[in-house]
Amino acid sequence: MPGSAVALVLGAALIHATWNLLLKGAEDGALAITMAAVGGAVIAFPLSLAFGTVPVRALPYLGVSIGLQAGYYTALAAAYRRTDISTAYPIARGLGPLLAALGGALFLDDAISATGWVGVGVVVSGIGLIALSNRRIQGMALAILTGLFIGAYTVVDTAGVRVAGSGFIYTATLYAGLSVVMIPLLYARRGAAGIRQMVSREGAGLMVLGVLGVIAYSMVLAAARIAPIGLVAPSREIAIVFGVIGGRLFFSELVGWRRGIGAVVTVTGVAILLTR
Repeated sequence: MPGSAVALVLGAALIHATWNLLLKGAEDGALAITMAAVGGAVIAFPLSLAFGTVPVRALPYLGVSIGLQAGYYTALAAAYRRTDISTAYPIARGLGPLLAALGGALFLDDAISATGWVGVGVVVSGIGLIALSNRRIQGMALAILTGLFIGAYTVVDTAGVRVAGSGFIYTATLYAGLSVVMIPLLYARRGAAGIRQMVSREGAGLMVLGVLGVIAYSMVLAAARIAPIGLVAPSREIAIVFGVIGGRLFFSELVGWRRGIGAVVTVTGVAILLTR
């Protein structure tokens, strides 16, 4: 990958792992993830208007992605309620890039060399080792569902940003649309009182969470404009290592030999991809 794409991917990985650790620590995951989307939109969307708007031909991609990302957020919050972040995060983030690589090759004409596919395989193998260290079936099933959403929206958004021409403008508009969809769903589940209580306690933190989400995803889409998504998406998953370490440091999750070896294998696969 080009050096600029590598820098964007690694920066996004660190930010995204931080985003997930903050989400895991929230009292109400579903409420936190929705308010984070709203916070990102409130800050990023007005700013993005200073640089332009999404072209009309990119709107169908945004519409499909908003639906997929609403499903992703719902599944992710549910997964974190039922299993460790050091298990759910690797499964979801590992399956998603594999599907994105396949989707990019099938639908976006993103050619990947034989060595690139080896790197993808190594990343997925490392993630598999991490996943095998946990036996919470329901949590793993939700993590797999999350990964399916990730793979689908990554392909859709890659096509969309290549039409839109700007990762930041596309992402800010996506967050704005996502907020419009998720706020009514959140209101139906929690009511106005629940939302007000959460905002009063954690409003500032949720705004930070939202901004981090916009920045991280903008960086990924910017990288996808100049490098194949089949390489960008798996390379970003070095964030899995950060997630495993963070799960141990901040949530006292057990990190056995499978997770340790899996983290090393994942980093090795990412290193192969970054040289392509």
